[in-house]
Amino acid sequence: MALSDLVKHGASHEPLRVFLHGVEGIGKTTFASGAPNAVFVGPEDGGGDLDIARITVTTWEELLGAVSALTNDPHTFATVVFDTADFIERMCHAFVGKGKSIESFGFGKGYKMAAEEQVKLIQSLDALRTKRRVSIIALAHTGIVKFDDPTESSYDRYQPRMHKESAGLWTGWADVVLFANYDVKVRVADGGNTPDLLKKGKAVDRAPDRILYTERRPAFDAKNRYSLPFEIPLSWEAFAKAIRWDERDAKCRARPLARVERDTNAPPTVEDVSNAMRDAKGRGWTTAQLMEVVDSFGAAKGSEIAPDRRAGAIRAFSGPPLSTTSPEAK
Repeated sequence: MALSDLVKHGASHEPLRVFLHGVEGIGKTTFASGAPNAVFVGPEDGGGDLDIARITVTTWEELLGAVSALTNDPHTFATVVFDTADFIERMCHAFVGKGKSIESFGFGKGYKMAAEEQVKLIQSLDALRTKRRVSIIALAHTGIVKFDDPTESSYDRYQPRMHKESAGLWTGWADVVLFANYDVKVRVADGGNTPDLLKKGKAVDRAPDRILYTERRPAFDAKNRYSLPFEIPLSWEAFAKAIRWDERDAKCRARPLARVERDTNAPPTVEDVSNAMRDAKGRGWTTAQLMEVVDSFGAAKGSEIAPDRRAGAIRAFSGPPLSTTSPEAK
């Protein structure tokens, strides 16, 4: 194969991988419940009274079965939320330990075995993303640990409440790592003239703001590849607007038709349309809904869609099922 056939140009338009860790009770699950057409995978009590779609898993085997079903069975979910990654790690430890403590294997050996199992899971999640064009959000609790900085003095920082190997796998895999915390305001006795690093005082008696942090700081892990602002209010609406979620989702759902995006001068082929229909069916479209789009683009009774209308049909198939004919066909 020639090098020109291997090199691809342009944005990849892949579904997003988000890892969110935050302090206890700040609203991580509520935040993720705002994601479009989401299904939550986790223990039965995950989500409390939230009206969300759930897949209950309590063992590693059940988790793998849920991921397999989401990958291979038709459905219309657009987001899969794992609540939480630290709970998944505990299930993995139980699976690897087979009734024994994960530390019983010797120094670090059990954790390494568990990390290898989680690598397989993460590979399965990428297969799920690729096949079903769904975005994935993993939630995690956070804790305060002592960090031995080789270039500075040691200090405390927030990190996912997981073994460092597991945490590194999840944060390295994610496109966006978010840290959620309260923005606590402090009142100082001297009117606020003390340098920031030396300020001590009493917390202001009001509800603190809840903030998403998107970039790493000494106090916590975070990152993003999308030029997000450093601080975002902890709400799905604010995050989705900052990262242009709807726009990205629309593009990634059309990604299987990369040839159409890459070469806009050449009209899509009949095969491109067939691939779009197959992808839509895999996301839960019924035959009647598929035929409605085909008919609306002037290809009733099995005739082929005209070349100048194929791109419009492909865009229609890349979105949700329509109850009316596409405006592009009118």
